[in-house]
Amino acid sequence: MKNKKLKLILNLGTLAILALVVYSSRHDLSNVISELYDANLLLLLLLIPLQLLNYHAYARMYQEIFGHLGEKVQYWDMTKVSVEMSFVNYVFPSAGISGFGYFGLRMRSFGVRATRSTLAQTMRWVIVLGSFIPVLGLGVFLLSLGNQVSNIVILAASGLSFGVILLILCLVFLLEKKDGLQNSTLFFGERAENAINFFKKKKVKLITEKRKEWIEANFKRVEHDYKTIRKSWRGVIYTCRWGIFANITEVATIGVCFMVLGASPVWGAIIIAYGVANIGSFVAVLPGGHGVYEALMTGVLVSGGVPASLSLTAVLTYRLATTVLYVPPGYYFYSKAIGETKRMKSVLKKEDVARNK
Repeated sequence: MKNKKLKLILNLGTLAILALVVYSSRHDLSNVISELYDANLLLLLLLIPLQLLNYHAYARMYQEIFGHLGEKVQYWDMTKVSVEMSFVNYVFPSAGISGFGYFGLRMRSFGVRATRSTLAQTMRWVIVLGSFIPVLGLGVFLLSLGNQVSNIVILAASGLSFGVILLILCLVFLLEKKDGLQNSTLFFGERAENAINFFKKKKVKLITEKRKEWIEANFKRVEHDYKTIRKSWRGVIYTCRWGIFANITEVATIGVCFMVLGASPVWGAIIIAYGVANIGSFVAVLPGGHGVYEALMTGVLVSGGVPASLSLTAVLTYRLATTVLYVPPGYYFYSKAIGETKRMKSVLKKEDVARNK
């Protein structure tokens, strides 16, 4: 009974968040719908195979990453998880950050421990971001051919590339250094604790002994798994092809939305706008980066020479179309996974009780 109630609460909570997202975007959605009356809606059907290829790329990427870690996962299982992750990142707050917790819980049902799942998800983001750099270079090159490179676009592309490279180097540095990840986490945790206690009368203890033990134990496992991946670094580089493929299919999806409106896609501007918007929405508080994503993408497109009205309409069309493609199948697999997880826990609990007797 408790499991059913918990599943009901989770489902109702998810639907409430989804309803809030739709309600907050209601004015933009109505504008897009009015613009689509004169659009070639048949072209929207191209988004289905493009997104299926996108899910295929992520499923293969996860398979290969876990393979480097010595874990064997099935293609169909990772395809379902990829669909669920799109839903979670799109609906829940903090965009990609929300996906880390859910991914760890989800992979436990396949026998993968949490630290290994966290490292795999981190590797996924590193591969996607790292593999976007050559795609970004292509975007700047395409814009230069049409003499459409503005200072803002160059600044955005350069800043994005530099930020991605710096982030990857910092992560590798911490993992290469013995206890680097652990020590840095404890250091920033203590600094955060001091900052909070400076303003609060009642002292807060963020780094308790129990949490310190947990950090030390789990981060040692992460470092050990990283060393396992490092041994097959050539295979990791080869896995980056799926990151490039995933980025290309997503950029192509945005391009199709321009075609739907009867406009020729400015591919260089679309590539750069897509990268900037994704980085910005990753740290946004609102679900799926709503508001931040659209503003950043539209701003970069306009800087790349695309008319403002066309940019905004195309971006909102893309967001509306991906909402339709992500949410229904994602919610179906998400709710189904919750039910399976609860049933599995119930069975294990009954087995433990039987053994204790």
